[in-house]
Amino acid sequence: MSDKFIDLVLDERTLYDIEKTPKGKGVVITYHNGKEQYDVIVTNTAFSQLLRLIGYEKVSDIKKMLRDTPRRIFPTITDRIYKRLEEGKPIILSCVKVDEGILKAFRVTSEEYTPIPHRELFNAVQEALEVEGIKIIRTEYCEWIKRVGMTYYLKEVELKFVKVRDVLASGLLVTNANTAHDSIRLFAFNIILSCRNGLTTRELAGRIYLRHVGIKQEILKRVKVYAVELARKIIDASETIADNIVELEQIEVERRELNGFIIALKNKMPRKWHRLTDSLYRSFLKKHGYTLLTGFQVTSGLTTRVTNATLQQKLQKLSEEILTTRTLPRV
Repeated sequence: MSDKFIDLVLDERTLYDIEKTPKGKGVVITYHNGKEQYDVIVTNTAFSQLLRLIGYEKVSDIKKMLRDTPRRIFPTITDRIYKRLEEGKPIILSCVKVDEGILKAFRVTSEEYTPIPHRELFNAVQEALEVEGIKIIRTEYCEWIKRVGMTYYLKEVELKFVKVRDVLASGLLVTNANTAHDSIRLFAFNIILSCRNGLTTRELAGRIYLRHVGIKQEILKRVKVYAVELARKIIDASETIADNIVELEQIEVERRELNGFIIALKNKMPRKWHRLTDSLYRSFLKKHGYTLLTGFQVTSGLTTRVTNATLQQKLQKLSEEILTTRTLPRV
């Protein structure tokens, strides 16, 4: 696990103190295990999770009371936390280090999870695929703030466009959390190699999330089964997806309609992405002309490159709509 992340098990012995944050947006829990001491800031989503854990249903009302009338509600919150711990029910704080001795909780849970080392997980998936005779063309390691992943390239199909030739690479993406308190996630992916435009096929994967609950061997066993099942679906679907992408180039679009679609895209995005949008549009227009493929390539290219998760999901949806409906969707 990354040394930026840490999981704390809060119980009667390790809870040292609880204070309200200065602006009343959460609490600061002092954790002490006899050797180490941390001040854990619990706000936003993590604080909502903590309130639900100690029995509050109308979380927004409690958060408002903590801001407006802290003397009335704060003692009740602390009493509930202490009561839960006295009953032998620990609270798990998943945190990121922000400074020496200071952590910020980004998740609060009640279950004891089983951590799965990244290398062990990725090796298990590769072994399962190879045992089933599924050829792995290559692998690539990926790293984000809270997760790491491994991409297994399983099939490559030639894309025969009018002016250029390209390759659609299809495979399996497996990601793991930097803390135990999350899930192992499996996705199908498709990437056009020359431009690295990607299409993560969520519906093909069925959004496979496997939580870190249970014995490690059983967790890895479940991962292997799902990985093999999904890999076979990916291989079977890759040529159909490639054909669908190539067919988009055969569907012409009015210049005014395609230009309007790009303008609408830019209007829905922050200005910092406008130059990239224009650059992608010029590039793909030169390759594919005024066709649906140009619109698809611009949206999938932006999906791969933008950093905002919400914006990525919206662009991903637009790409999938173009591919499945054979029309330019409303932005």
